[in-house]
Amino acid sequence: MFSELDARSVVIPRLDKSCVFLEDSTAIVYGIRIFGSPWSSEYLGAQKWGFELQRGTQSAVKWSEIPSDTDILLTHGPPVGHGDLCLNGVRAGCVNLLEQVQVRIKPKFHVLGDLQESYGVTTDGQTIFINCCMCNEKMKPVQHPVVFDMDKKSEEMLLMSSTPAWTISDPRQHQDYLSVCRMCGFDNSLKRIK
Repeated sequence: MFSELDARSVVIPRLDKSCVFLEDSTAIVYGIRIFGSPWSSEYLGAQKWGFELQRGTQSAVKWSEIPSDTDILLTHGPPVGHGDLCLNGVRAGCVNLLEQVQVRIKPKFHVLGDLQESYGVTTDGQTIFINCCMCNEKMKPVQHPVVFDMDKKSEEMLLMSSTPAWTISDPRQHQDYLSVCRMCGFDNSLKRIK
């Protein structure tokens, strides 16, 4: 089992000096406020891991501490309904996190990666949710990196994947894909909308 102590005492000291471990903290890069949190809500029946929150009051308190002026939110665990669908059909995301994201924080992007089987991009029309976990459910690194660009001044966003991992034959038919394209200023053929 990997614990918070392992991360704080073993992993963090070995990070390259240019890396910043965001443990419930904000980094400002080119005027973009990025808040990161390593926490994830417990998944009933699963083994216990480090940085795990109990559902309910504990997770509600933790997520209420995220600053409301966050542009990009990084969390280990997903909110319910976005990047949280397990192979058994259960949604493992956190209701409290979704509430904070949609009602109070309203970031442009919410990047996460806990649930390997839910790699991909979704949107609620306000926030783009990116489950960028590169490993599959067997912990094999098979997913492609997700790259996005955000210009704070113009509010322009660009989202791309090196090689999309869509599970349908034509991604342009996928509603989340189309919504993200429109939010990012592209039409269905990925031509920039003026």
